[in-house]
Amino acid sequence: MKKQEFINLIGEHIRNYGYHLTIVAGKSPLPRYCYSIGLLEKFGFELAFAGGDIYKADEIKEIIDKIIEQIKIDQLLINFSLGELGNFKLQLIDESWSTIMFDGIYDFYKSSKIKVYQIMPDEKHKTLEVPNMSLKFDAKNEPIWKWLTENWIYPISQDSIVFTDVDALFGKKILEIMRWEELEWEMFTSDGTEIPTDKKRVVSFGTILGIDNTIAPAMNLNLEKGLFRDEEELEWNDWG
Repeated sequence: MKKQEFINLIGEHIRNYGYHLTIVAGKSPLPRYCYSIGLLEKFGFELAFAGGDIYKADEIKEIIDKIIEQIKIDQLLINFSLGELGNFKLQLIDESWSTIMFDGIYDFYKSSKIKVYQIMPDEKHKTLEVPNMSLKFDAKNEPIWKWLTENWIYPISQDSIVFTDVDALFGKKILEIMRWEELEWEMFTSDGTEIPTDKKRVVSFGTILGIDNTIAPAMNLNLEKGLFRDEEELEWNDWG
């Protein structure tokens, strides 16, 4: 889609739905992130949700919608309780993040001086790919998000994906790995056949690598080959 067509689509969504939600995911080593366009006129700022792969895309949309509804009632709110979805707070995103992530906002408003607040989940729902965007962006301190400014350097495609489980996103040790396709791996913290479907997620290879760089040998696996290790060990064993 050409830039002007995209801008026109944003305007249409704002008129029809109150705001437009841009979701950035797919062909990238980065985690998914999303941000609003169109709240500026009402509230003086936009909202963003970075990472949070514990949530599905429709749940992220629900979280943002519910927060917006509460802000309409009280624009001074910064803390939000959304039942089973969790508790959230808003924190102002440092401009160093905004300028490299939210092109759609700046293209639409033709301004780089727009406040964006991060929706930060509570500790129970804060997976490791959720950054603290109130701090100045520094690629050296952001192994998961450094690809915002650095080029992918590994011998596999940056579009590679991993089927994993929620526990891995909280930092639990990955114990088994299989490579089924050129761009697809499975990496689980326990027997993958016993992990419920609702606990499985699909994330970028870069996300998992940033959480746990000891999975790097997975890049050298041939198709239909795997690795496994015990809970107490770092060394991998061939499997398959």
